[in-house]
Amino acid sequence: MDERFIRAFTDPSAQITILGRLVSPFCLRHRVHLTALNSPFVKGGDIRALDILVAVKVCAGEPIGKLTNKELGELIELNEHETKMGVAALNFQNHMLEANGPKFWQKEGRAGSNGVPWILNIIATLVSNGIEESRAWTMPECQAIWLSTAFATMKGADLKVLTSEDEHIQANFQKILNRN
Repeated sequence: MDERFIRAFTDPSAQITILGRLVSPFCLRHRVHLTALNSPFVKGGDIRALDILVAVKVCAGEPIGKLTNKELGELIELNEHETKMGVAALNFQNHMLEANGPKFWQKEGRAGSNGVPWILNIIATLVSNGIEESRAWTMPECQAIWLSTAFATMKGADLKVLTSEDEHIQANFQKILNRN
């Protein structure tokens, strides 16, 4: 069975603590919120202390308004201790569980987007298959993507998951090619 699938469904819904805050599992709702805030965690780019604090606050369900004195102190501490900032950023990236979602075989001449955001496609697929909208938005993102993929393929979508076993075979084949 695919390793990413197993990791996605082996309790990623447990809450963890980052920067002293209990954060909910990373979900599509969090991704949309962080996208709206141009967070480098979803858009890419350099990650600053404020980016970490904002991302953690989003997943902790805290308001993003004016920073408190305590939060200003947290930012100063993160900026002064590069290791703490690196650990906090890595903890948040690991919390996102992106590595647990399915990977897909790339097709030659891949068709363009239908214009609907991929997140909304996932939500619509889940809801149209009986999952409550609130659950679709808040389930761990990696689970939402796996379920959406399964539902889509059941309805005839031309998707082929690149399994972890396929990747191991490719890596071994590449090693053999590199020796020659």
